[in-house]
Amino acid sequence: MRRISLIVFGAIALLALSYYINNIIQATGAYRDLVFEYDGSCEQIDGLIGAEDIQIDHQTGLAFISNQDRRKYRNGTPEEGYIAVLDMADPAAQPVRLSHDGATEFFPHGISLYRMENGGLRLFVISHPPEQAHRVEIFDVVGGETLVHVRTVEDPLMLSPNDLVAVGPEAFYYSNDHGSKTDLGRSLEDALRLPRANLAYFDGTSARIVADKMRYANGVNVSADGKTLYSAEITGRRIGIFDRDVETGLLSLRDVVAVNTLPDNIDVAEDGSLWVGAHPKILDFVAHAEDPEAHSPSEIIRLVPDPSGAGGTVELIYLQDGAEISGSSVAAAYGEHFLIGAVFDPFIVKCTIPEKE
Repeated sequence: MRRISLIVFGAIALLALSYYINNIIQATGAYRDLVFEYDGSCEQIDGLIGAEDIQIDHQTGLAFISNQDRRKYRNGTPEEGYIAVLDMADPAAQPVRLSHDGATEFFPHGISLYRMENGGLRLFVISHPPEQAHRVEIFDVVGGETLVHVRTVEDPLMLSPNDLVAVGPEAFYYSNDHGSKTDLGRSLEDALRLPRANLAYFDGTSARIVADKMRYANGVNVSADGKTLYSAEITGRRIGIFDRDVETGLLSLRDVVAVNTLPDNIDVAEDGSLWVGAHPKILDFVAHAEDPEAHSPSEIIRLVPDPSGAGGTVELIYLQDGAEISGSSVAAAYGEHFLIGAVFDPFIVKCTIPEKE
């Protein structure tokens, strides 16, 4: 009788383990049958590399682009990155590399723009200097050509900052894509989809965790009125919608929107819709990180928030095999076009927004 019980228990345990492993594999997009779609045209824009994040100032049409050669960084030969700007209002414009002062060891990642009360523009940049603490560099944008350093922010809660969104002259939210401090711990978080990532809020003086138990927290942004915060979870395959207390910075989860992909950065367009760069097959992206010749499919989705404030409609804008651009991490829209940036590729693409039928 005991032997039968052990056999039954073992069978149940094996089935449970198989179910768990199957869910993990499914979450990578491995089972997804991709049907490539895009009804528009794209042009390649060179002079950029590892344009992981892009933010557009809708008042001027200037797109600010974060650049970092991540292959050299991964290979142990890191070179400082830079911020470039592209005038979306000029069809013939080429990217211009901005000069900056005061920020040493500059290795940019996620970026955010903030319009000051006096009309000035500030740029917030996550930077990852090798063998040093993660930090956020804050700049004033002068003349659209120069970044004047305002402040460097470091905080013990910046374990693994990925993206950020500015909500004040020196206040911002940022995502920690992992909660573990060790490489092994972070690998386990990825492989097992452990909910250990979080969001933190820096109020200009200190930071505190305002949302936790997230699966690879990544892109973060806010609505135009600042009362709603959006956060993407890559391995969670969802976008969280939070009520934001503009006085205290505290967040309250309002709703989540499941997406059939692994969402990266979020750009809020002028009409309030969310443009999201995504990875439909994350294992292909891992292969692409190791080999530049291995294409990783790129996907852009658009989330139109529901007028009720809960949920929204997800639209597929762009899905291609990666030959045009691999490993899309961001999409930012302006006028009749949108830009796609990627984690590793040495260019971006500028694409036409498809007309609705």
